[in-house]
Parts: sequence; structure tokens; C-alpha cells
Amino acid sequence: MSISRISISARELMELLAGDTPIERINGRRRWKPRGENAPDKTPNPFQLMLDRGHLPTSIKLVSGGHKDDDWIEIEFGATDAAIAKFR
Repeated sequence: MSISRISISARELMELLAGDTPIERINGRRRWKPRGENAPDKTPNPFQLMLDRGHLPTSIKLVSGGHKDDDWIEIEFGATDAAIAKFR
């Protein structure tokens, strides 16, 4: 993960979107803390951070895992979008 790019397992994303895996489980696996949680040993959920900062995806790419069990979804975020950003 970088400031403007987040990678997530294709399987993990599908399980989340299908409702089979709750976000709390993904937060736990990745050691992401939910919004408002004060846990110094965890990092904030990067998707929540991007949304809170007004950034929307500009590119979504499938990255093959080759012979491994899973592929990856790489999501790139653009500049602040006035349509969703908080007024400052």
C-alpha cells in the first residue's frame, strides 16, 4: 500500500462484497483499525482514509498472482474530489 494505491487480495475483496466476510474480520487480518478506534499498534483502514479525505478510485487493475493461490486487485486513487470531499 502507498498513499494513493491500495492492493487487496481478489478473493478477500469478493468475500467482502458478497457479504461472506465482515469488514471487522478484514480489519483484524490486516491490523487496520476502524474509524474512531484508538489503537497505536494498528494502522487506519486505508479505504476509510481515502473516503474521509475525499479521494475516489481512478484506476482498478487485476495483478496476476502467477502460480500462487490468489490474484490481487490494485486500486489507485486520484486527487481530492469536490463531489465527496468535506467542505473546508
